[in-house]
Amino acid sequence: MKNKKGFTLIELLAVIVILAILMVIAIPRILNVIESSRNSAAFSSIKLLKDSIKTQIASSELSNDSEKFTKDNDNCYTFDFNSDTNGNVSKLSLKNKENFSGITKYCDGSFTDTNLTFQGNNGIDEDENKVYIIKNGRF
Repeated sequence: MKNKKGFTLIELLAVIVILAILMVIAIPRILNVIESSRNSAAFSSIKLLKDSIKTQIASSELSNDSEKFTKDNDNCYTFDFNSDTNGNVSKLSLKNKENFSGITKYCDGSFTDTNLTFQGNNGIDEDENKVYIIKNGRF
């Protein structure tokens, strides 16, 4: 009888079962890493937006350009990214404003009533303990 080389059906099935078990373990971990990176990117975008708002308001106050941004009755700057076409948001020099939605107020050097939205997933900004609603989507 000739010596036949190759794998038996049982050996092939064992390899397939081992690979399936590895996939069941690995895929959720990979998805968690992707989700975490989306959250991190969204939080970074929101932080950059806030830094941009702070910088532009400080610049307008230093240059006595009080007409650039308007204050509300409570002496705060309100930025409504939902429908603000001629308010404070329209005066911001910022790329990709359309990726944000929600409202934030800037009063006396800090943000209050913040509920901003960016593409990603739900999470908490640990710096200010605020919950940011972040829509599902890809960056």
